[in-house]
Amino acid sequence: MGSLKQRLTSLDAFRGLTIVGMILINNPGSWSYIYAPLRHAEWNGQTPTDWVFPFFLFIMGVAMALSLRVRIESGQNRAVVWLKILKRTILLFALGLALSAFRTYSVSLVRFIIIFLCLFVLGVAVWLYLRFRFEDSEQRNAAVRRMLNGALPFVIIGVILAGCYSFNFATARIPGVLQRIAVCYLVVSAVLVLFPRLRDQWLLMGGLILAYLLIMYGLDVPGHGRGVLTPEGHASGYIDRLVLGENHIWRGSKIYDPEGLVSTLPAILSVFLGLQFGGVIIRFKSHQDRVFQWLLWGSILLITGILLDYVIPINKQLWTPSYSIFMAGLAGLFLGIIYWLIEIKEWKKWSTPFIMLGMNPLIIFWMSGFMVRNLILVKIATGDGESSVWSLIYTRGFTTWLPDYPSSLAFALANVAFWLLVAWGMYRWRWFVKI
Repeated sequence: MGSLKQRLTSLDAFRGLTIVGMILINNPGSWSYIYAPLRHAEWNGQTPTDWVFPFFLFIMGVAMALSLRVRIESGQNRAVVWLKILKRTILLFALGLALSAFRTYSVSLVRFIIIFLCLFVLGVAVWLYLRFRFEDSEQRNAAVRRMLNGALPFVIIGVILAGCYSFNFATARIPGVLQRIAVCYLVVSAVLVLFPRLRDQWLLMGGLILAYLLIMYGLDVPGHGRGVLTPEGHASGYIDRLVLGENHIWRGSKIYDPEGLVSTLPAILSVFLGLQFGGVIIRFKSHQDRVFQWLLWGSILLITGILLDYVIPINKQLWTPSYSIFMAGLAGLFLGIIYWLIEIKEWKKWSTPFIMLGMNPLIIFWMSGFMVRNLILVKIATGDGESSVWSLIYTRGFTTWLPDYPSSLAFALANVAFWLLVAWGMYRWRWFVKI
């Protein structure tokens, strides 16, 4: 469970905005009816949709400067630090794989798991009531938080069991959003722990980008040659197919994975650049100085990314270095503006829903993905055969009174509203799940 103390409100708001973007983008009513700004760029270039994931990685880097970096520089025991790093990495990667595992359903097994979990939570609630008697509301809230925190591992285990029941390793996708977050977090954390000097850290980041460029432009892809940056011919996709196999990459292409092995290298740079922006908070105590630094370096990175686009195109699917740098610059500008609005001008009311989401970002993102898979996989008999619960909610709740594009967007916005309500409940109970 996280803490309310010593948190940067503007950073929580920025993080919450990215979660809103993730939920909105990932949950349209129909993939055939999506407005252009909510689509990824087809290949080279970028749209507002392509901002979301690099923004989240950037924010993770900023947060690492306020947590992990401070712990390291304060002389905390290295074994304890490493244990926390490894636990978080394994948990993130496992949760990502758990989402990938759901392809078919055994409804009887799912019912059993749900009944088991409900009985467990009910038992814990009764025990807490008998144990504490709830003399005041704060004691009651604390007891509820303990109950929820105690139940959460069982919920996760239940989900993994349900996924394992239908898990087919021969066709399971190994990369993914949470998996990439886990790898980027592990690498940047290791760099911080093992190489405390900033010069060494930059040299390592330079080495990662050099390795990326050597692979992308130096590897001879059979049938395509060297330096071909097309969907079919780029070296990153060739490595994904060679190492992971076609059955373990994004099933939307079977040619490459947008969260693949080689493209993760410049994604690590996205986190590292966020770490440097987070360092501004430590080095500069004045709000104005921080905003100035963020706007200055954000603008420099943004212009650098645009110039690099003439050499190596801005491309989210390949996560090119120009894309990493451009997005870090844009994220730095967003951070400066949001910080100015909330911390300096004290215009906070608009940000409250985003702060609530930003206090529990990864668990809400994971739960939203899990809910989607549940509602898609569970089928209900209709007059025309079978339809998923997801499809029925969309068609009967939205398409009956709205045209195609507005109904698809309204369905996505309804998803956002639902998870804002969940975030509000968690915030109200001061239940902050730290993953």
